[in-house]
Amino acid sequence: MDPEEFRPFLVQLAGMVAEDAGGLLFVRGRAGSVLLTDADRHWHRVAVEACREGGVTLVGSFLATPAAVRAFPGHVPTATVSAEAG
Repeated sequence: MDPEEFRPFLVQLAGMVAEDAGGLLFVRGRAGSVLLTDADRHWHRVAVEACREGGVTLVGSFLATPAAVRAFPGHVPTATVSAEAG
């Protein structure tokens, strides 16, 4: 599946979670090596952008394989600014 096809669902989900002031955790699960691929990075980018567009904090991003679970490097939670904070 192309992550771009999944984007509208992720944006909708992010918006729903944002209504309750929650946060999302992104985990890409797949077979194979724990080394990040271009496809992994694309999925991560779509998740970050969808959370930003949906107004929710992405609190963490991980790759899960049968061998291990690892964080996406350089992940910094995407902070959202509430309308009241101005």
